[in-house]
Amino acid sequence: MSKVVLISGSSGSLAGLLALLPNIKMFSDTYWVVVMHRKRSLKSRLESILAEACELKVKEVEHLDKMELNTVYVAPADYHLLINEKKEFELDFSEKIMFSRPSIDVSAITFAEIFKEQMIFILLSGGNSDGAYGAKRILEKNGQVLVQDPKEAKIATMPNEALKLNPEIKYIVAINKINSAIKKIL
Repeated sequence: MSKVVLISGSSGSLAGLLALLPNIKMFSDTYWVVVMHRKRSLKSRLESILAEACELKVKEVEHLDKMELNTVYVAPADYHLLINEKKEFELDFSEKIMFSRPSIDVSAITFAEIFKEQMIFILLSGGNSDGAYGAKRILEKNGQVLVQDPKEAKIATMPNEALKLNPEIKYIVAINKINSAIKKIL
């Protein structure tokens, strides 16, 4: 079964994401999903910014899109991103969690239920604890969690909260070492 890499973050995480994406083509047979806190805006350029940094196809998710390998899927602003057993994305407009929609925890928890030990969760910089409970669920399902080293994160709250709740996380990595950490896991 193919691996699923869920990359997430909030404030200060774009630089880490842009450092990670140029090298992901070397990981074939992998699904890529990006869930970032961002405000709904008609001028959002996140998809095009990521496409410029990545050799793979980058697509903003639409409701019931089926996951395809070697595509980077981006959660749209103002929707929670879920996955179903048919590997179709579902968009949810329920209430914000920790002032955010999409919620990293919501995505990570639902992905963990479907992909279990095939999950790789990457949590980057951010200013709240979103992602900590998702990391916990992924670890409970025998998936892997990589957390940006809080010492280098622009805003260390997200990585620190994930580590506080999940002291068993073994991959605490600098952005320039994240691809080699993924390579070890895959």
